[in-house]
Amino acid sequence: MDKGTDPRLTFIKERWVNRPELTQRTAASELKISQSAVCQYLNGTIPLNYAIIIKIAKLLNVSPVDIDSSLKF
Repeated sequence: MDKGTDPRLTFIKERWVNRPELTQRTAASELKISQSAVCQYLNGTIPLNYAIIIKIAKLLNVSPVDIDSSLKF
């Protein structure tokens, strides 16, 4: 999927903007990954995988299915 048109990234970024207290540094700490990795996920440099989608969903207080409708729970 083209990172510029990935609807999952668009959804994540739209929710992220509504959380001004959520910096890449705080997200990295909560996700237990590096700040650089958070940046790379958000920019589409590293493709989103199911494990990180689930973690980001929890961080943003949304369902993983909201991010990726192909997920089945």
